[in-house]
Amino acid sequence: MLWVVVALTAVLYGISYVVGRPLPVPATSRQVPKLWREAFSPAVATLLYGLGLGIGFFTRVPGITLYIALAVAVAAGNPGLSLAAGAAYGVARALPVLLYRLPDVSIESGRMTLDAIATKGLVVQRINGAALLVVGLLLPLAHLTT
Repeated sequence: MLWVVVALTAVLYGISYVVGRPLPVPATSRQVPKLWREAFSPAVATLLYGLGLGIGFFTRVPGITLYIALAVAVAAGNPGLSLAAGAAYGVARALPVLLYRLPDVSIESGRMTLDAIATKGLVVQRINGAALLVVGLLLPLAHLTT
């Protein structure tokens, strides 16, 4: 039954993003503990920061999409679908950073692209909402076909 809750949450947040009135996101303002830098070697502190920040436990995540992607990965009950959901989220998050790695993109043009994306916040928000809607509507299909 978890998949029903996840699908409904994805659809509700998707609609809210598409119409431009996002629902509140349960979030925390916690950050990684400063003690880690002081108590551990740089290698261990780096590992802990990466683990903590990478899964969002010790940092504020301003959007719901990460949590829905994680919930879909669990609720799908299908390793292939879970992998696809995680990979799609990861690729979408990595695209702006990957712009800097393209041979024909200078640092300055990469910055301009990121600035252009930032100024198109509503467009990005609506695309995110559409993606959440698709996920919310496809998750029940994944369970009906198994």
